[in-house]
Amino acid sequence: MTTAIATYTLKERSQKAAGLFLDDHGYSVIEDDWSPHSGAGCIAEHEDTLVFIQILSRESNDGELPEELPAKKSRLSFERAAAKYLMKANRPSMPVRFDIISLLFIGKNQALLRHHKDALSSI
Repeated sequence: MTTAIATYTLKERSQKAAGLFLDDHGYSVIEDDWSPHSGAGCIAEHEDTLVFIQILSRESNDGELPEELPAKKSRLSFERAAAKYLMKANRPSMPVRFDIISLLFIGKNQALLRHHKDALSSI
């Protein structure tokens, strides 16, 4: 099934593209509009791990992906939001990971996607 996503906002296009990618790679998305910031993100389960995913995207002709490594301040925000979610969802002891998906939309229905697993470990 092909869905034209070009008529959606950038955030909606990003969420849809990331969701399709995650589904294709064995992730089960359980929250499709979650983010510790005002941007896009989701929560998924993968191999018995809860994965908090920040989705960064841009539309540009310069070919550069959005900034991919979050600042320390962003990491704290991510961790606090994840802790709140874990307590609310009654999953305080489940292993967690923080990923980033970067998207560069290069056409109406095409994007270059980069998935950074465990992205906060380098901060």
